[in-house]
Amino acid sequence: MPDPDDRRLEWIMSKVGRDNAFAILERADGWFVQIGYGEFAGAPNGSYAIEYQEGSIDRHVRSETTDRTAAVQLLQAFRAGNDTWKRRHLWQPLCS
Repeated sequence: MPDPDDRRLEWIMSKVGRDNAFAILERADGWFVQIGYGEFAGAPNGSYAIEYQEGSIDRHVRSETTDRTAAVQLLQAFRAGNDTWKRRHLWQPLCS
């Protein structure tokens, strides 16, 4: 859905789980964040896999959190153009 507001992002995150493995928020320049839940996203049960990519695939990183609020805030901050969420998680590259 184009240009979701903060409330819509929170609603979208409430739907992430077994039937909807990921929520993805992409900008026009191709940068994106995505959040998946549990084993369907390659994360332990009760955890969210959080990932972002800045342009090329070699800039795709991942972290995990058990905090749903932190996952929602990541989407909201990314949409707003605020990159403080990058400092809240320990990121690991997906490609080497």
